[in-house]
Formats: sequence, structure tokens, C-alpha cells
Amino acid sequence: MKEKILCVDDEASALEGYQRILHRQFEVSTAVSGAQGLAILLRRGPFAVVISDMRMPGMNGAEFLAQVREKAPESVRMLLTGYSDMKAAMDAVNKGRIFQFLSKPCERDVLVAAIGAGVEQHRSQLAEKELVKSAQAAGRSRSKWEAVDFSQWDKFESPAGLPGPTEAKVHLQPLVGADAQCYVAMLTTHRAQN
Repeated sequence: MKEKILCVDDEASALEGYQRILHRQFEVSTAVSGAQGLAILLRRGPFAVVISDMRMPGMNGAEFLAQVREKAPESVRMLLTGYSDMKAAMDAVNKGRIFQFLSKPCERDVLVAAIGAGVEQHRSQLAEKELVKSAQAAGRSRSKWEAVDFSQWDKFESPAGLPGPTEAKVHLQPLVGADAQCYVAMLTTHRAQN
């Protein structure tokens, strides 16, 4: 199954180029404005990666990606721009917690590699989230486990909007102990059969 990518740019020719370059490797959706991008995000999401141009009328890329972060924190966000204003770039990184900042025009190989890295980051975040959920659930009694409210999961904070290794360690260490040479431990529980 192809990973879903959302490209937002007010230049139709740029969107056509992204579609042409990326369609074989990814399921690509496009939008010509931040408002349209948010509507597509809510209607067709989740997206592994959301890429936006910085300079767009109405809502710029930094504003758009900050809203993407609120509405879909699991999506990896990238900013693509020919605009060289450092303050705008810093705002985009700080407000939208941008994974990668690319200059425009961006060569095909650079764009594809950046999106591939973004997809891997997305997969890693989702896997880590599931690992922490499993560790939290395994450390609880049955009655406590049934009362777990995973809808509150996204309240934890990390640069990508998901819990990080520190949070995972808090839940895993009591279950598996600590090993200086091991970063991840896989647990399998077996029930004794009578």
C-alpha cells in the first residue's frame, strides 16, 4: 500500500510536477491553498507527510503547517520554498515543528529522498506510539487496563507531537528492566495451558 502524501502550493504547475514525480511511489493529494489543504487533510487523512509551499495568499505555509500539527500531529510536516526570509523559516520550524525545510526549486532526487525520510519518520513515530500503548496496557491490572483512555494519547508532547523515548522508557523499564546495550525490547506473553 502506498503512503499518502499531501502537497499544498498555490502554483498549479508546481502541483502537477509533484504529482508527476511522486505518483509512482506515493498516493498524492494536492491543494492550491492552505484552506483547501486543511479540508483535504480532514476528509482524506491521515497523511504520512504534508508538504507546503511557504508563500501562498491567505494562509502561508508556516500558518498552514501549524494548523496541520494541531489537527494531525502524526503527519510529518515539510516546508518547500524559494523564499529566503530567515524569520519566516524559523517561524515555520517553531510553530509547525517542521521535519525538513527544502529550497524551491527542489531537484527530483532531493524531494523524493526527503519524502522517503519523512515517511520513515512517520512509521517510526506510529510504531513507538503503539509500543508505549502496549507497555502502558501490560503494566496495568485488568480493571485498570479496561479503564485506559487512549483518546487522551495525543496530549503527550514531543517535537513530533508524539511521546518520545523517555516516555516509552518510563513504561518499559519496570516491565523488562534496563540493559545498557539494548534500546528496544520485544515482549511476548505466553499463558500456561492446563
